[in-house]
Amino acid sequence: MTLTQIEQEVIKRLSRADKLLLIADISMMLQEEERTISKLSQYFEKGNINPVFTPLGMEMAAAKLQEYIDNREL
Repeated sequence: MTLTQIEQEVIKRLSRADKLLLIADISMMLQEEERTISKLSQYFEKGNINPVFTPLGMEMAAAKLQEYIDNREL
């Protein structure tokens, strides 16, 4: 189900109070994500080099991950 479908079929049918509760719930989800990101960011600082360890035979996967990081796609 797309976001547009959810909006039209679900959200628009909610009462005003339910919509406000939905906003509050989504806000809490976003705050939790921010806290999680903040916890992880203590281990990574911009400009630092962090080694990537990979199982033997999976070097291409590590190289692809590094490519994503270098291109800021991750």
